[in-house]
Amino acid sequence: MPATISARSAVLTVALASATVLGALALPPVATAAPAPAGTASTATQDVERPQGKVGPLKADSPLSDFSSSPAATAAPITRSAVIARAKTWADAKVPYSMNDYRGGYRTDCSGLVSMAWNLGTNAWTGNLDTYATRISKSDLKKGDMLLFHNPSNPTSGSHVVLFERWANSSRTSYVGIEQTPPHAVRRTIPYAYFNNSGSYVPYRYKNIVEDVTATRDHDYTGDLKDDLLGVDSTGTLRLYSGNGTSGVNFTREIGGGWAGMDKVAAADFNGDGDGDLVATKRTTGELFLYIGDGDGGFKSTNEIGHGWTGIEQLAAGDFTGDGKADIVAVNKTDATLNLYTGNGNGVAHTKQIGSGWSKMTNLAAGDFNGDNRADLIATREDTGTLLLYPGTSGGNIGNGIEIGSSFHLMSHLTLTDINSDGRADVVATNRNTGDLHLYTSKSNSLNSGTDIGHGWNTFKHLI
Repeated sequence: MPATISARSAVLTVALASATVLGALALPPVATAAPAPAGTASTATQDVERPQGKVGPLKADSPLSDFSSSPAATAAPITRSAVIARAKTWADAKVPYSMNDYRGGYRTDCSGLVSMAWNLGTNAWTGNLDTYATRISKSDLKKGDMLLFHNPSNPTSGSHVVLFERWANSSRTSYVGIEQTPPHAVRRTIPYAYFNNSGSYVPYRYKNIVEDVTATRDHDYTGDLKDDLLGVDSTGTLRLYSGNGTSGVNFTREIGGGWAGMDKVAAADFNGDGDGDLVATKRTTGELFLYIGDGDGGFKSTNEIGHGWTGIEQLAAGDFTGDGKADIVAVNKTDATLNLYTGNGNGVAHTKQIGSGWSKMTNLAAGDFNGDNRADLIATREDTGTLLLYPGTSGGNIGNGIEIGSSFHLMSHLTLTDINSDGRADVVATNRNTGDLHLYTSKSNSLNSGTDIGHGWNTFKHLI
């Protein structure tokens, strides 16, 4: 099996071009249609009345919550991603706007949605939401913050509040927001600060919000804190399969075409924003492209970050250095060495050689298999069919291989993604003979028995 070695001079020289991921969209050879934020409301250019219900405790006899755990009885820390994930449940369900109805104990008006998303444990209103928060500036806005308009002259029907998710453009003239507005909760692009009374909306940050943990979900493309799966079908179409957080995935939608010409594809969070991104090499030119995920199942920018990658046999992506930004590990065709390319948030640069003897290794994939917040590497030894785990170690290196499976030479494609949401990446693989999609959940240093979670996957070119 391949041995790990100390760093030495690179045997593969790759010229890398840095790219700005938040600038204007530069269309690559691959078409990637990025869907607009879902949802519409009854009005965009003129205001509507949004009567608020009474401030008070959670309503005990309301319909069941969207969450398995009960709302916090007292203020408790909550991550930014958790806030957005909670708010999205109302937008996805198109919860009807009402000052008298409740869902999971929370009033289904604009301030009720924010109370629910922040997990306040009570029903606040626009007149006291600011007491749970700290005023901030426009430039400080991050996901999970709010834009509050409390109108003292018409506090019940003339006030409103919106949750901020992310900027929709680099000029910060519009943003993606989640709000409860007639006729139902919606997630949409909003001009800053709002369609009406723009100068009266004030940015605030919840006092108990905390930054997301360093560990990222490399395969969470939809922003719901559940890992997903991507596949390139026989026509070269990139397809999204959303994870259910427990045991499988379901087809969601087609993302874009033109992927038949992409030779090697891997997923990881390259810019450290918590959303899964992609890297892919173009077969004919060897160009390396970075696709930045938008957290809604699409991509908001695409950039060429390198060329000369025709000399690469395989690649995988993950945070091997522990800095919160994904790196690439790749096998050189010429001498079968394994090399580390360190990520800087918008590109990668060759750092060092971390292994040798990788000529017989296939199905390279990366992810946090053992749950230590550092990427690990797995690969199939094609002459024996054994699946080997190489735990990530300090400095971007990997440890010695550990056998965790057998007969994996029967698998045509393989990837690592945390399907069961236990903090450890699981193996998902396609049986080349039957086309069945199998899930093997992680036991840190071994695998559980495989479970069939899909059929007809033998025609897919890539599993990501």
